[in-house]
Amino acid sequence: MAKLNNRGNFNSGHYKTSEFHSSVMMLRLIFKELILHFFMKVEYAPHCSFRIRYHMVFVVKYRRALITSEVFEYLKEILRGIEERYYLKFHAMGHENNHLHLLIEARPRYSPSEIMQICKSITTKQIFKTFPDIKEELWGGHFWTEGGHIDTVGDGYGEEKMKEYIKNQGRDSSQLMLTSFS
Repeated sequence: MAKLNNRGNFNSGHYKTSEFHSSVMMLRLIFKELILHFFMKVEYAPHCSFRIRYHMVFVVKYRRALITSEVFEYLKEILRGIEERYYLKFHAMGHENNHLHLLIEARPRYSPSEIMQICKSITTKQIFKTFPDIKEELWGGHFWTEGGHIDTVGDGYGEEKMKEYIKNQGRDSSQLMLTSFS
């Protein structure tokens, strides 16, 4: 029969309280690790391990419809270069004519705002070099708006759900193009 001990916890006659609690804690840790590994793989870098993913949205300045299929293909090339140089991993990329969705995995050395700055500045410079007519349409030297959206992708909201969310954005599902980098 279970009885309350002096701390107000139940104590069955079969287990000592500390043994019971340590067993429960161990099961919770094991369960949590299984869940975390199911949703997101742990990555390793020198001196650390991490599991950090972000959903970012970049909007074209003045909401101009400038992301054509040609610009989108070029953006993928640029982002592959950023991947190698900054040790980022792009899991998915979706777009409409006036904004871009990215699912990015990053090392802890970069803050989300640094990642956004890196991606926006490099893509802007390269797009303006390759497509000078776009630069003429946007005065001020900016391709993207100053702001944007950053959301974390974590344990309860996994990568596949985020890919599905990115895919379903927009007025018409045929407008948004989803690309997987894997």
